[in-house]
Amino acid sequence: MPMRWSIALATLMPLLLGLGSLVACQRSEPAATPLSVPADQAAAPTTPAPSAAIPAAPSPPPPPSDALLALLTPAQITELQTLAVPIVAPAAIPPGFAVAQVTTELGNAGPGEKGYRLLYRGPGDRCFVVEYTSGGIGDLPATAYRLPINPPFFPDADYGLNYGPYQDPDLRSQFPESELASDWLVGDQGAYRLAGAAYINSTLTPSPPCQDIDPETAITLIESMTLLTAEIIGDDAVDPKEGP
Repeated sequence: MPMRWSIALATLMPLLLGLGSLVACQRSEPAATPLSVPADQAAAPTTPAPSAAIPAAPSPPPPPSDALLALLTPAQITELQTLAVPIVAPAAIPPGFAVAQVTTELGNAGPGEKGYRLLYRGPGDRCFVVEYTSGGIGDLPATAYRLPINPPFFPDADYGLNYGPYQDPDLRSQFPESELASDWLVGDQGAYRLAGAAYINSTLTPSPPCQDIDPETAITLIESMTLLTAEIIGDDAVDPKEGP
């Protein structure tokens, strides 16, 4: 063998021996084994557990014995029952309104005549009164405006809501405030109506003085007027068409 090949071979031998040792080390290294996870640390299942059923809400308790019925207290209802007449009041009373005054009349306007007034007051001192009389009634003088009303409890008549200043110049100069009043709604034992601030302030003199509700609200109130039945106020309630 020539000398130059002997020198080259002597130079490469250490490199070849080192490469063989590296390969042997890599083959002899054991494969990694997966780590085991303790049972108490295992991942939670992906499917959520069913939620517990929501219990049904309990039924509301019955109203207390002194609960307001048709916005009238038991004491006010008892006072009205002393008249032994059909008690009629609106059912669709606007939010924020309450009974401010109840007055009854027995023989004040004439022998045997009966009457009551239910005064309601709401936000902004807006008021209306529901009035009943067993005595004589008359027509309201003509006002600037009139709208038809159709109260289901008082059918078979052409009733209207009258509002605005009087048409008659003399009356208008004497009573400059705008009127607001329904026709009298006639039953067998008397008549009912709704009236506004001009009548309230001159008759009941409330403090502070009342302001009118709007005509649309007045019509809604009138058309919701109904009898406070025996189920609400006791056995003395009387239908205005049937008599006592």
